Amino acid sequence: MTLELTPIKEDILKIMPLKTGVLYFLKNLVCIEVNEGVHLDLNLSKEIFEPINSFYKDTETIAFLSNRTKDFSIEALDYPKFFKALPKIKLFGVVYYNLNNRYNIEIEKQFIVNVPFKGFKSLNEAYTYSNTYINS
Repeated sequence: MTLELTPIKEDILKIMPLKTGVLYFLKNLVCIEVNEGVHLDLNLSKEIFEPINSFYKDTETIAFLSNRTKDFSIEALDYPKFFKALPKIKLFGVVYYNLNNRYNIEIEKQFIVNVPFKGFKSLNEAYTYSNTYINS
C-alpha cells in the first residue's frame, strides 16, 4: 500500500516525484516508492542523493525505507556506494508485500554491511520500528 493511503500520510513533510519514483520526507525518515520496471542502479540513484542530503542537512541520523509496492530491480553491488552517498542513513528498511520480495531481501542483505537492514510486512510496522530505532 502506498504511503499516501495510510494514516502515516499525516506525518509527511514533503513529497517529491522523480524519474525513479516518489520520495516521501518525514521527520528522521525518508521513504521511496520506486516506479514499476525501473532498474535502480547507482547512476539512477544519484537523483535522490541531493534532495535527501539537503532535506536532512541538520538531522543527525535518518532511516531509509523502501516501500516496495511495485516490481523493479536493484543493482545490489551498488549498495556500498549508495550508503556512502547518504551517510546519515543508520537503518535501511524494506516493506515487502509478497514472497518474492521477501526472498530478494535475503539476497540484498549480503551486500549491506555497515547499516542495519530489516524487512517488514507492513508500512506501519516499518514506520514504528524506524522511529523507535532512530530515536533510541
